[in-house]
Amino acid sequence: SPNYRKTAWKQDSDIIVDGQRIGAVEVLYLEEKPECDEGPFLEEERNLLNGITSQLGSFIQRKQAEAGKEHLFLMLGTIRNVNQLIIKEKNRDRLLKSICDNFTKTRGCDAAWIALLDDAGQLIKADESGWGKDFLPMARWLKQGELPDCGQRALRQSVVVVTEELSSTCIVCPLAKG
Repeated sequence: SPNYRKTAWKQDSDIIVDGQRIGAVEVLYLEEKPECDEGPFLEEERNLLNGITSQLGSFIQRKQAEAGKEHLFLMLGTIRNVNQLIIKEKNRDRLLKSICDNFTKTRGCDAAWIALLDDAGQLIKADESGWGKDFLPMARWLKQGELPDCGQRALRQSVVVVTEELSSTCIVCPLAKG
């Protein structure tokens, strides 16, 4: 509220989502009040505040689950489209570009890149979507035979590697700031 200021007469309750504190609701009196159950606050006020933060936590958790479900459906649709591209597109370069574009045009990903390597691990072709000029340092890495951690992980396993938070998982990667 416009006249908000910290005072000694405060009651707060944490907003919990998936067992973690993500915020809090604070109620403060601006002037001293008579002592009650919890400082100047009634037990009913504590119960109301706890009920509000519990409902907020449940609402936020539900919204996060809905967003995760929507993202999953977008990604499944993208994978279906990529499978169709693999069957139809005979030109390798157009195929790689189309795959990357598919991941970004569906809003499933902000950016995507793909690299095709030969049996010796040398770059044959790389493409991207959503990176623009920011991809140039990565392209240089790939041409020099350097592969970021996510690329090395992809070569060691049979599943697609998706990196959600570049800044925390790909510290030395040229795309980490993206």
